[in-house]
Amino acid sequence: FENAEETIGMEPHRKKHYKKHKSCFCCGIQCKYVSEVREGKWQGTVSEGPEYETIEAFTSNFLSHDTNALVRANYLCNIYGMDTITAGHTISFAYECYENGLLTKKDTGNRELIWGEEGMDTVLELLESIAKTKDDFSKLLALGSAEAARRIGGSAWKYAIHVNNLEASGQDPRPHKSMGLTYAINVRGADHLTSISCIDELGYKDEAKRRYKKIADIICDRWDERYKGFLISETEELHALCDSALLCKYGTMWPPIYYFEDYGKIISCLTGMEKYEDLKELSKLARRICHLRRAFNIRLGWTKKNDSLHPRLSVDPMPTGPAKGQTVDLETMLKEYYEIRKYDWATGFPSEKELFECDLKEVVQELKKKNKVIKNPKIPRTGRKWIRWDEK
Repeated sequence: FENAEETIGMEPHRKKHYKKHKSCFCCGIQCKYVSEVREGKWQGTVSEGPEYETIEAFTSNFLSHDTNALVRANYLCNIYGMDTITAGHTISFAYECYENGLLTKKDTGNRELIWGEEGMDTVLELLESIAKTKDDFSKLLALGSAEAARRIGGSAWKYAIHVNNLEASGQDPRPHKSMGLTYAINVRGADHLTSISCIDELGYKDEAKRRYKKIADIICDRWDERYKGFLISETEELHALCDSALLCKYGTMWPPIYYFEDYGKIISCLTGMEKYEDLKELSKLARRICHLRRAFNIRLGWTKKNDSLHPRLSVDPMPTGPAKGQTVDLETMLKEYYEIRKYDWATGFPSEKELFECDLKEVVQELKKKNKVIKNPKIPRTGRKWIRWDEK
């Protein structure tokens, strides 16, 4: 986004909006950044945040540099209990439909949807209207971009950037390939937090060498899809332990300080279950969480077709910036992921043996009723060697 660092970046935001920091009890990170609007029509607005995703959703996403509107949008989403990613990207979906003639003023309740700073008042008005479902257009957007696109019809689907009905965040997988797999295999849709790897995204080369040895350079190459399927399977397991222990992702996601052996000790201290200090038992626990989440979706109809990306995120080349021309080779990463998870390549269903090894006997029995567990799955063989974290 042009001039982003000078207009919506950290330093200009700090100078213009910073009020104070807050934190969870006894936390030194203090990630709760409190902002205020000091001038203009929204003067006096105070809200915790915004953080990166919200900044993207309500500035560059609308081609706007208006940070007063950004802080106001963040405030409205907070008080109405709306996710800023879904709210911002659903409204921008409508803007793109309007731009391409799929919506008219008659459809939008006489609203003109204009990109840039001059269109931000309409964005803010729509946030309140969506929260209160004031009219037919706001009721439509309250359904989210995927369902709104289905109801609008035609080529509207092209502009609803989602995976399995959840709007994609500000993490574009074309310059950060492993993010494409994170979106595709996530049981909630395009949720970036469940298995995001910041080692390659932010280039933690020393930690990559410690963990991945000879393939560290490939791991840290954001544009190289090789080994990213294995990498995301590992971060998915690590984050599963982090989330299940109700711990903050800072220090695990980025910076990458805490690793599996740390979680074995943490879980032992928190619960008294000392067996998880054994990495083999910890591995079984982490895999069990990941398999159980996917099995829940498979029971409800999830198949390999769900492990996919919107064409805007994979097929369409990156139009500008350092990653201009980049696309995402999802299949290379997905084959590695299926190989490590022991999923059947044709269906995406799990291996009966793997589920038994993770003490998921009841899950096997449940999926067998629907013929959705495979006794002899056809697991991809990539030929790339990966040493699991519990075997290092």
